[in-house]
Parts: sequence; structure tokens; C-alpha cells
Amino acid sequence: MLKPKVQRFCEEYLKNGSNGTEAALAAGYGSRENGKGRHVAAQTASRLLRQDQVLGYIRDRAKEIYEQMGLSPERIAAEYWKLYQRSAEGSEILDREGNHTGVWAYDGKTAAACLKALGESMGMFQKQVRLDGNINDPLQRMSEEDLRRLIGALEKGEDA
Repeated sequence: MLKPKVQRFCEEYLKNGSNGTEAALAAGYGSRENGKGRHVAAQTASRLLRQDQVLGYIRDRAKEIYEQMGLSPERIAAEYWKLYQRSAEGSEILDREGNHTGVWAYDGKTAAACLKALGESMGMFQKQVRLDGNINDPLQRMSEEDLRRLIGALEKGEDA
């Protein structure tokens, strides 16, 4: 259970779009009157946002708020998909009088952003580390015998 002042900080943090300093000020930490008061608020926010109990409360409250709004990962993905489709099909450009010009505009930037967001949500763009035989890699320059010795030392917990 959080103290009331910490709970207010969390609620303000959710309300203002995740600005910790502003949330701390609204909750009564520090003062808006001078730079020192803002500094105190910023430090307090930083400290609070490292606490598991505070982070858990923020996460749980955000989930409650999203559920009340009817938002879920599936709903957000569906909305991204609809936006992608509208962006990808383009729209006809009309002249000043509203007449058809026969020219269509494609919103590639929005379409690409939607596909990227969907792909990231599905874990498609994870960074991969690959050894490619780079001669600057010290392990690549070691002999097989030296590598075996290094592995043996590491397995025994010795310094290599």
C-alpha cells in the first residue's frame, strides 16, 4: 500500500503523460516557485520511479485505465491495421472547388510507421548479434588451443 502522497504522484504521472517532475510538483514535492524546488521535485520523481512498488502501481493503474477506455493490445493492433490500410490505399486530391483531379496521394510515411509498430509488437525486429569473422575480434585471432584454455579457465571460475 502506497502512502497517499506517493499515490497522488502516481496518479498525476499517469494523468500528465509521464512527466515525473510535473507529477511530483502536483503531488506536493518541491515547489514551482524556484529552480531549487523544481530540482527537488525532479530528484523525488527519479527516486520514486525506481521503486518496484511505485512502478507496479503505475502499471496496474494504467492497465485499469486502458480497460475502462476499451483498449487492449488486440484493439490497438486492429486500429494500426485500419490506419495502415487507409494510408496505403491513398486518397484522391480535389481541387479548390472540390472537383476530382485524378491525382491520388499515398501516405507512405504513416503506412510505414503503422507496419513498423505492428511488427515491433510481434517481436519481428529484434536485434541480433552475429560473429562474422571480423579480424578485429580478439576471439577470432586466438588459436584453438588458446580458446580451449580460456573456456577451461572460465568453467573453473579462474581468471583468464
